[in-house]
Amino acid sequence: MREKVLYVFWFEALVNIPTALVCLFLPAAFLSGITGGTEVSKELLEFTRWYGVLLVVLSLILVGALRYGDHQMLKVVLASYLFGDILQIAVTLRWAMVFDWNFAVYASLITSIFYLFCRWLYLRPRRPM
Repeated sequence: MREKVLYVFWFEALVNIPTALVCLFLPAAFLSGITGGTEVSKELLEFTRWYGVLLVVLSLILVGALRYGDHQMLKVVLASYLFGDILQIAVTLRWAMVFDWNFAVYASLITSIFYLFCRWLYLRPRRPM
């Protein structure tokens, strides 16, 4: 099971890179899905670009850990991502309270919970045979 769940993390990295590029170069388009088209400030647009930078870096760290194939290194990366999933869920719920529920909020929750579960599957101790 541990080897199969690695495909999920490769998929995550492949999805995150284009998302990060949208954040960097089309932040208003990225935010329109989250805010439901509500007008956003120029400060929020710039923060979205910063989010894009972080998403690129985090995605490259994940790709590097996956390519290197070192289980211990990947465990550290995935444990950090798991903590990030918990924070993402909390912030998404807060966002929904402020801006209302929409497709992007549901998508964020569903994917964060799914990734959290996959990371848990990979990180949980194996039973001896």
